[in-house]
Amino acid sequence: MHRLSFPIVAVLSSVLLALIFVVVGALFWQQDRRELELGLLRESQTLRTTFEVALSDLEQQMLALATMVASDPEVQALFRRGREALEAEGGGPGGAQTASLRDALYAQVAPAWSDMQRQFGLRQLHFQFGPGSLSYLRVHTPEKFGDRMDGLRHIIEDVNRDRQPRTGFETGRIYSGVRGVVPVWYEDDAGGREFIGVLEAGTSFDVQLARLDQQIGAGFAVLLRQQHVEHAVWEQYRPLNGPHADVGCGCYLEATSRDEMRAWMGETGLWPLQSDGTFSQLLPWQGQVWHVTRFPLRDYLGMVDPSRPEVGWVLAWRDKTAVIADREQRRIWTAFVLLVAYALTQGLLMWLLYSTRRGLQRRIDDATAALSESEAMLYRAQSVARVGSWQLDATTHRLDWSAETRRIFGVAPDAPVDYALFLSRVHPDDRDEVDAAWKAAMAGASYDIEHRVVVDGETRWVRELAELVLDADGRLLSGLGTVQDITDLKRMELELRRLATTDILTGLPNRRHFLERMEQELARHHRFGETAAVLMIDIDHFKQVNDRHGHAAGDALLRHFAALLTGSLRKSDIAGRLGGEEFAVLLAGSDADGAGLYAERLRQQVAQSACAFGDAELKVTVSIGLTLFESADHNIE
Repeated sequence: MHRLSFPIVAVLSSVLLALIFVVVGALFWQQDRRELELGLLRESQTLRTTFEVALSDLEQQMLALATMVASDPEVQALFRRGREALEAEGGGPGGAQTASLRDALYAQVAPAWSDMQRQFGLRQLHFQFGPGSLSYLRVHTPEKFGDRMDGLRHIIEDVNRDRQPRTGFETGRIYSGVRGVVPVWYEDDAGGREFIGVLEAGTSFDVQLARLDQQIGAGFAVLLRQQHVEHAVWEQYRPLNGPHADVGCGCYLEATSRDEMRAWMGETGLWPLQSDGTFSQLLPWQGQVWHVTRFPLRDYLGMVDPSRPEVGWVLAWRDKTAVIADREQRRIWTAFVLLVAYALTQGLLMWLLYSTRRGLQRRIDDATAALSESEAMLYRAQSVARVGSWQLDATTHRLDWSAETRRIFGVAPDAPVDYALFLSRVHPDDRDEVDAAWKAAMAGASYDIEHRVVVDGETRWVRELAELVLDADGRLLSGLGTVQDITDLKRMELELRRLATTDILTGLPNRRHFLERMEQELARHHRFGETAAVLMIDIDHFKQVNDRHGHAAGDALLRHFAALLTGSLRKSDIAGRLGGEEFAVLLAGSDADGAGLYAERLRQQVAQSACAFGDAELKVTVSIGLTLFESADHNIE
């Protein structure tokens, strides 16, 4: 090594080492951020499913309460007489006879109404006539009656039309609520049935939200669009629909299980409430970090016609302050570890560079001194440096190889050599490239090439440089070249490449490498029509293993699963870890039946195999989905 170039080499090595550590840190933080985002998204999906199941239960409860009241023969009789009186007195609010029968119906259902309010949180009980929606008796507001809600109370209109029970969320003139609506029939002594009208039982979300909050430890709130509420509800009853904010969310707070929402709803730009789908975000607020989930709320008509816009949103939130703090601590600790590791590695690198420099310089000095004394000492120096040489005289067709060159190519000291012999030692896959480079050199191009050779069944790497002398007509006169055995350097290079494409924990290809292989197979599919199957694998309830046994157990389980997965693959297949407990498998040349059989065998093997961790045996199951490459697939996503 030249003495003047050493400082430059040292600086470049230090910079390269620093870049490597920066990239490792960036990859770790990126992976950590992706795992956090995936975890929050899964939590948001779980919260939405939990709410939707609870809403379905609440709707069925309202339907049951309405059915119970509508089944009372006395209620049926009074409701029927009220309809007859109303028809006789011209419809609308009716007259004196209608009012008397309305009061009698109210007195009949009032005790049950009080009990259902107390026990089930019932907020609305409403008798209505068809066609359309004509209010006869609002038990919850008996002074309001006789108004029509055609075009507003679609669930009432539909039950009046086809006389089938229905449930759903809908906004009326006084309240918004979860409702169950049933037809009311009158049965005479002869067994005949006569349809009278409908009975609606409705409630708010308050009790159900409080119950969900207590069960799963998350706040819930229901927000309704301001325009939706003010279009439907009479002005004097709008305060009953909760506080509202003209700015910020532009909404009414229908119900909430915690007080944070009352403070949040008026803050401008807090959520992009106009977007659809499940929305998840981290919200810093008053020294805490909240994970807020938002998804649309559709009323009865929106459930019938999904193309209609949502009438509001459901929000759920959990305190993630401790989780985020722990994540930040991990990031700081990782940065500290990387910094210490960099310092130690940098010191070792400098020591190795100085040691290598001294050693190389000493060997070069020794070789230079030996060259002045004997051609044999030159060959010895070549052997030490693993660099051979050759010399060609084209006019006499003489080609001389040094002893080190013969050793590198596995040729006996006294064996004749020529270009054909050299080419026979080149790896079959590299021969065309080497031959093309030599021919290009004879046309004036530089000759500096790395390729493989096969000697005694062993594959090794060499680097060749040559300088050719041509006459004015471009004919070869002579040549001088070197051959260096760079097998160890190549192995180090390949090992670094392997580390860059391998998941450190499981030893499987990492996400980037796996996706690159998928790109290659997809290209082969489009070019040659070759089939391939892709399997997505998720370890079920993996978080419970970490929560119960610790992250070390989770890591052991991931390595155990990776070993099972690797042992199940053919040479042509590839498996990869996409992140967390998510894995994928690419089955080249496999059809749906073959992929299905493989997936089932793998599923059974995982279910039957336990991972030993300390005194515990960890057993898990996996969920597997599969698909095939199709001609319409234009990218791996």
